[in-house]
Amino acid sequence: MSKIVLSDIIGSINEAIEHRASELGIAAKCYGLCDPIVSKPLGEEGQTYPAEIDLTGEGDYPFIDDDNFFGCYHRLLGKTYSTVKGYGDSNQDVEVAEVVVIAWGRPVYFSKRAEDIERTIIIPAIPKAAKLVQSNFDAVSVFSSEFKGVPFYIPSSMFLFSVRYKIQYIFDRECITTSN
Repeated sequence: MSKIVLSDIIGSINEAIEHRASELGIAAKCYGLCDPIVSKPLGEEGQTYPAEIDLTGEGDYPFIDDDNFFGCYHRLLGKTYSTVKGYGDSNQDVEVAEVVVIAWGRPVYFSKRAEDIERTIIIPAIPKAAKLVQSNFDAVSVFSSEFKGVPFYIPSSMFLFSVRYKIQYIFDRECITTSN
């Protein structure tokens, strides 16, 4: 049985997004799975913001920068599990990961609206085996879901949207290692 890893699927989605953007002459930077990081300035309530954290605990901020006109990152929302009938007497475990890709851009540099980017770059990059769930073009709600306690600051010259999708794959529970 082949071993499917969510980070590999996201990596192939990112490659497809960057390739499609490049074909349209758009400089793009895609990040992998990001997590909300809590920041607690002295005397203030904590704020959260997204970061791609490596295995050493170091983080990379995946949001708007001056080097790219378009970018995105993914966030794992949750997983559900079920079983399907396998060969013989064995059932197979199925994992469904729900993921959201957050996309931002500066359309003044490439003359495309958020809806165009979603339709021509993001959606075609997500594999057909994935189930598309929902797109959200309300920049304020997308921002507030990613940045808790941070005032909305996306200028009108930029877009911000999200696309939720689900990836389903069979995994072998016995191959998962645990340490005691």
